[in-house]
Amino acid sequence: AMEWTRAFGLMFEMWLREVASMVEIPTASGRLLLPSFPGASDEIEDVVLVEAAGAVLFSGKSKLVREPVARHGESRSSIVDWYEDFFFESATKKFSAGALRLLSANVDRIRGGYHEPRLSRGTKIYPVLVTFDSLCENVLLYEWVARRCSELGILQQAGVGPVTIAH
Repeated sequence: AMEWTRAFGLMFEMWLREVASMVEIPTASGRLLLPSFPGASDEIEDVVLVEAAGAVLFSGKSKLVREPVARHGESRSSIVDWYEDFFFESATKKFSAGALRLLSANVDRIRGGYHEPRLSRGTKIYPVLVTFDSLCENVLLYEWVARRCSELGILQQAGVGPVTIAH
């Protein structure tokens, strides 16, 4: 099952890259930065759109939602626990970190100058989490995510806008 979920995640990232490649950027100053392949050393994020006002980092993520959580919702805490893991889980030997922890680490690399000259360390960053499934985003989810990010110090770097969730 782990191999399937990893393969699915990779296919989802490749799909996001393919969709981004088909988009025509309407401004002369805009440019699209795509890695040579997902996870490559030249990857800043799955898709990066750089404009004069800043850069939008699109991070594609998917995570298996177990049937008791997805279909039955028998426990509110199991749903909140799934969200907590998806967004904020710490990395382990078996699993990578939560989606927003990973995105924040990429912002840290940008701020550290790791991707210069392709992307300046002082660039205003607009993070977008692109999910396979709808996370039922609403104002309460955004408020909870913002509060948890603040509590955990995630995506709190200077010049970083609030995260947007898209599916």
